[in-house]
Amino acid sequence: MELFFTGLLALWWVFPFSLCICITASTLAMEGAVMFAPAFLLLFPLISTAFPELSANEAIGVALTIGVFGFGSASVGYLRQRVVDKKIALRLLAVAIPFAIIARLVAFAVPSQLLFIVFGLVLFVLAFLVLRSVLAQRGRSAADAECDGAKRGIQGTKIISRDGRSYSYGFHFGWPDGLGIGAAGALVGLSGVGVGAVANTMLMLRHNLPARVATATAVTVATATILTGSLTHIGVVVAQGEQAEFNWTIVALAVPAVLIGGQIAPHVSARFTEGALKRALMAMFVIAGVIMLARGVV
Repeated sequence: MELFFTGLLALWWVFPFSLCICITASTLAMEGAVMFAPAFLLLFPLISTAFPELSANEAIGVALTIGVFGFGSASVGYLRQRVVDKKIALRLLAVAIPFAIIARLVAFAVPSQLLFIVFGLVLFVLAFLVLRSVLAQRGRSAADAECDGAKRGIQGTKIISRDGRSYSYGFHFGWPDGLGIGAAGALVGLSGVGVGAVANTMLMLRHNLPARVATATAVTVATATILTGSLTHIGVVVAQGEQAEFNWTIVALAVPAVLIGGQIAPHVSARFTEGALKRALMAMFVIAGVIMLARGVV
């Protein structure tokens, strides 16, 4: 117990770093593991020699645990702001969760380096799609997007947030959506990341949902999918008679930070314009993509 409290004092700086990471990830609907795992493996050991040396599996396990708390807190915040489209979230979860469970069951046979490389490339593709959307929507009004939805026969949806803002859009779940969100769910089962970024990009670009609604809905989908994948992982570990390895000192410092950050992120998201959110999302995709590719290659 004394060593535990000594570790807390030596690693106090993990709290503010975790707070910043959670706010960034939850504002942009990116799984915290995308940034936490590289930080645990590369950044934090450079900041202080007191930071414990973690294996890749330990880093991902701790990042997933922290991410569940952070995204869970953010989901509550977005639900309180009334900007989550529950019907869309449930439809996406119906596809993502089964794929996440199946992929988690077979994840131990897939080389982790291959997963990092594949996900890094996916992030670069998503960054390109966001850039194309930003360029295409210059000089394009929300009324134009709503008119396009009406031409395609898409039933309109209207959400009024807690702060009085009104959001109108259309959504039709097609087979490309099922294929994309299924692949993203499988990616969560394999590596712990993917569904938040894919869902957010799909809702903003393919269906022209307002960035605030798309982000809030994607965070909710990611929370439930990551939780399912984590529970499946724990079940597999227990069934194999092994012990899940976690560094509880890091968890004890990071979880309170991400619980706070998850409540701050919805307010930060509400203050940004749709264009600013898309540009920030594109930048984070590029940064995370470089990190994931570097991890896979090295």
